[in-house]
Amino acid sequence: MLNKIIKEKLPDHHSKKTEIAPINPFYITREEIDALLEEGNDEESNESLPGLDLIATLFQLDVKEKYALLIMVAPEIDVKYERIYAYLQNDLNKKYPTLSLLVSLLCEGKDEKRAFITHLSSYSPLRIFHLINFIESNDGTSLLQQPIGIEVSVRNFLLGHYFLDSHLEPYCRLSSEKTGQVDTQKVEDLKKIIEEGEKKEQRFAVHLCGRSDLKKLAFASEIASAFEYGLLIVDTQLALSFFDSFSDLIVILYREAILSGSLLYFDKFDTFFEHEQSILNTPLLFSGVERFSWLTFFASKKEWKPLDFPKSHLFLPFHFSTPHYPDSIILWENFLTEIDPKLATEVSPALAQRFTFDEDEMEEIIHLLKMYQLSGKTIDRKNIYEICKQRVSTGLENLAQHIDSSNGMDDIVLPQNQKDQLKATISHYKNQFNVFEEWGFKKYYQSQGMGILFTGSPGTGKTMAASILANTLDLDLYRIELSQIVSKYIGETEKNLSKIFEAAAGSGVALFFDEADAIFGKRTEVKDAHDRYANIEVSYLLQKIEEYDGLVILASNFRKNIDEAFVRRMRFIIEFPFPDASMRELIWGKVFPPKAPLDDNVKYTYLAKNFALSGANIRNSALFAAFFASEKQSAIQMKHIAEGLKIELTKMGKSYKDSDFSALLR
Repeated sequence: MLNKIIKEKLPDHHSKKTEIAPINPFYITREEIDALLEEGNDEESNESLPGLDLIATLFQLDVKEKYALLIMVAPEIDVKYERIYAYLQNDLNKKYPTLSLLVSLLCEGKDEKRAFITHLSSYSPLRIFHLINFIESNDGTSLLQQPIGIEVSVRNFLLGHYFLDSHLEPYCRLSSEKTGQVDTQKVEDLKKIIEEGEKKEQRFAVHLCGRSDLKKLAFASEIASAFEYGLLIVDTQLALSFFDSFSDLIVILYREAILSGSLLYFDKFDTFFEHEQSILNTPLLFSGVERFSWLTFFASKKEWKPLDFPKSHLFLPFHFSTPHYPDSIILWENFLTEIDPKLATEVSPALAQRFTFDEDEMEEIIHLLKMYQLSGKTIDRKNIYEICKQRVSTGLENLAQHIDSSNGMDDIVLPQNQKDQLKATISHYKNQFNVFEEWGFKKYYQSQGMGILFTGSPGTGKTMAASILANTLDLDLYRIELSQIVSKYIGETEKNLSKIFEAAAGSGVALFFDEADAIFGKRTEVKDAHDRYANIEVSYLLQKIEEYDGLVILASNFRKNIDEAFVRRMRFIIEFPFPDASMRELIWGKVFPPKAPLDDNVKYTYLAKNFALSGANIRNSALFAAFFASEKQSAIQMKHIAEGLKIELTKMGKSYKDSDFSALLR
């Protein structure tokens, strides 16, 4: 067909008067063109383009658009068309198709040519789906004379061997196989909805919500397979970082889905909302879905309730919950019994409470543990926790500071009442499920969140106590300085808090919000918008604490600054008093490690009685003393402690006299 079109439009650029001798290598004769066009036949050309008719059907191309594709891909099939195109355009440098060439071959009359130019450059599916692209030049070449390229994946499709464009591979992959076990009832429910909806020409958007990526993907694969489609799986986070134009990204993804016979599956869709351009990208996404989509999957961990989703599509949410605590215990016990029955009984309750894995994820963890065992390693509680933590990958490292310590209950100096409260906190955490679920107390308490408030002056042991709770409960501890995430911009503080709690959800970590006074101060009468939004921020924090399934600790320097309405919503409030002389003596006795060389002349009683310092100040003074002693290659003596005390008092802004240390320097 192409040869026929060309023959009908073939001009004769070279008259008898201007013909250059055929010996000139830069000259193309009409006879040469005729000979090239006689080579082969149109039937052979059609056989070499098995995808032409199909792509015309898939993208609803008209006859001119179909032949335009044929003209553009012809040089990919046979290099002779480069010489033919150069002859047709009377320019040996123009071996490529241009809009001018397409117009001259496919159109008759000025009106038809103008209409085709407008259509092809703006409204044609060839442009809308980026099947072709105009290659702009910097030399002022007009649109008619600009080269027109054909996208790699489109060319491959036309030639009968489609594969995903390599530019998309960093964030896309094709899958045509079922990927795992699924909830058959959920599958049947969705299949029935789709089958009934198709009768009414209904289109669909399916939101898959839950922690288990495996379950969501397996479900989508099952649905796609049932309707004879594959899946084009898109890593939303990477796609957003690779592409500058979100509107182009959406079009290209749907183009590739059509070419590959796949349905789009947006994985990690949570990151779409976290992207800085999410407000601008949302209408572009909805527009793309409305224009190009029959059925699209959106997979995220958090729930999505779009208010203005296109009415052209039926929005269908499907939730994939992880096993509840008792079921999770049973699953862990069943899996771990294969490795160590005794260990299975010991650790299963703690694993079920700390991590929210589904059955597939547990199986993967057990597989890793078996590999450890085969390599000769001993499986114990510690390395089970380590593998589980690696699987969780919270992402909190970018939002909070991980606190790693070995502190235990014997390391902290507090009045007995406060120590008893810390022990009670540990007991509450361990017995959450038994009391609320098994004994039915959940009926009387809307929230089972473990919110703990530590109050007291700086340096009195609040951070140390938080690390002790985490260590005792085998939890990772992350410290968040609230003063760093509170924003003067309306809504930003809530957004920052949301990121933290979402990253921590289901990962079994303890969150320690330091400097809570920055947000948790006493509420005042609402006089302006700032006061109103400050109260909203506090309420939002409390809401997230109550929703969180782990341990949340807040630290405040001043109890009096905290509104009583919020105090009532804390499970425990533990006051950390400034240490008296007897407590300071105990602290001095604990700040020097057993290996530290300590002189016999160091008198804790004297230090405690004469220097009213907090535990943190005492610890710092001891550290400075150790460095002074190490410099002198000496045991730590009272004179070294005196020098350490001077530095610490200076840091605190407290004045002192040399006579205050005379007794220490004897």
